[in-house]
Amino acid sequence: MFVIAKSVDFAFAKEGRLRVGEKDLGRSFDRDAPQRVRSARAAALLGGRNPAARILPRCVFDAMEVGFTMRGVGWDFGKYTPIPQVTRPSERQAFIRATVKNIIRNQLLIDLIDTVTKCIPGVTATGGSIFLQDLPPLERYFLSTAIHIGHGVLIFAGVALTYDIGSLIGIFLFNQSPAAWPPIHGGLFAARSVHDFWARSWHQLFRYTFLTLGGFFGNWLCGGLGMVLGCFLASGLFHEFGLVVAGKELDPSVLAFFLLQAVGILCEKAFRRLTGKKVGGPFGFVWTAVFVVGFGQICTDSWYARGIGGAISIPPSLSVIRLALLPSIRVVVRYVYSLLS
Repeated sequence: MFVIAKSVDFAFAKEGRLRVGEKDLGRSFDRDAPQRVRSARAAALLGGRNPAARILPRCVFDAMEVGFTMRGVGWDFGKYTPIPQVTRPSERQAFIRATVKNIIRNQLLIDLIDTVTKCIPGVTATGGSIFLQDLPPLERYFLSTAIHIGHGVLIFAGVALTYDIGSLIGIFLFNQSPAAWPPIHGGLFAARSVHDFWARSWHQLFRYTFLTLGGFFGNWLCGGLGMVLGCFLASGLFHEFGLVVAGKELDPSVLAFFLLQAVGILCEKAFRRLTGKKVGGPFGFVWTAVFVVGFGQICTDSWYARGIGGAISIPPSLSVIRLALLPSIRVVVRYVYSLLS
């Protein structure tokens, strides 16, 4: 669906896609320029130390970048994409060290959440539920909330891990600047409105994809109302597409969750129009939690029922938590138990 969205976008971009600051596409390949000049232009794009930049023409690098970029950083279609505040150093070596630390931290976090998830009764690769009916209501919903938050943190860390690995590839292989890899997420628990959560706290990798597949068409039909609903409908279909391709049935409850997020944002817009104030503060935090954590359990339970909870995130043979931490905890527990008995 990402490729489809890219194709649609390129088809309707009359002037093509331009870098920020460019006024037109210009000539992709200047045959009148000497070979050494063409090589210098290509090398300047990604850095003189990159051997690939001396071999391939600039048009190839431009095509690769505009084709693979998701948020559109540095391109005209990404100029309105919110970029989180930079938290890593801009100096190359310091950036690499900070990124490696993030990769290790997120890997361990994913490992821990995946290990705990596999301990939930009834959660397998063929199905399961975050709502354990054998538990009293209070404990049942406390556990389901914890599972849902854990699942969200796992996705959050997984996206960050993949992005950080990509940034190291870009820096080492293509000699890119750390500035080309701004943070992928904002603060997960910093949002004080549903809009802030989806526009700033959560990643924006598919923002333009959802605009292309639903938002722009919705805007054409119903203005701002249609744009918001169209984006979240496209998001719901996008998230269900992978499961449908895997042979699972489409679940309307997932689409309902994403459309509820649109309803929340539209309510926030109405509140601002009526009061002149934005949703925020403690009330905004609770409001956001209701939509993301409360209604979000509908979505997570649907995914668990279709085997997502039992899917392997970290192979047991590579799991530090399973191979080292859990055995150590067992030894300590047995030792303490022997002392008390």
